[in-house]
Amino acid sequence: GVPTGNLDVNAGSFFIGSEILSSDANYVEIVPPVQVTTAAVALSGANSVAPSGEVVIYSVGLTGDGTSTLVGVSVNLFGTVTGFNPFPASSLTQLTVYQSADTTFDPGGDTSVGTLSSGIVVDGTTLNIPVTATPPTSQTYYYVMATIDAGAPTGSAFKVGVPAGALDVNV
Repeated sequence: GVPTGNLDVNAGSFFIGSEILSSDANYVEIVPPVQVTTAAVALSGANSVAPSGEVVIYSVGLTGDGTSTLVGVSVNLFGTVTGFNPFPASSLTQLTVYQSADTTFDPGGDTSVGTLSSGIVVDGTTLNIPVTATPPTSQTYYYVMATIDAGAPTGSAFKVGVPAGALDVNV
């Protein structure tokens, strides 16, 4: 049978059949299979790059479950910045997503996991860069690089936005 009376639990007591509630410090959290473990950062401050150069426009640190896949990263690009000449979309030849083990982008050591080289616009439209990556169970960093065309006009500038839902994950 079921015992009756009081039972000592953590220096407190309750009656059999009474409601048991844990404190807010004791809980079960349901977590997504891929978590942002280092906040996303888009361009910060003024960044200069020469034509034919690459520039990091967005980075984020992720920790995965080792099986779910990152299938897309989204950004918004705006070709009008106060005080600068308009930046033509044709001056961006490619957006590339790299996977890195550390917080320093290294084009020779980091791995390209996604590329967008057509349909790039700078009117604020959300651009989805297709990606094929499986974030491991340890923190991994992802960098979005913009490749600037050799004919990009000097004195022009663009800015970057990161839309809600910018990371597309398949579980």
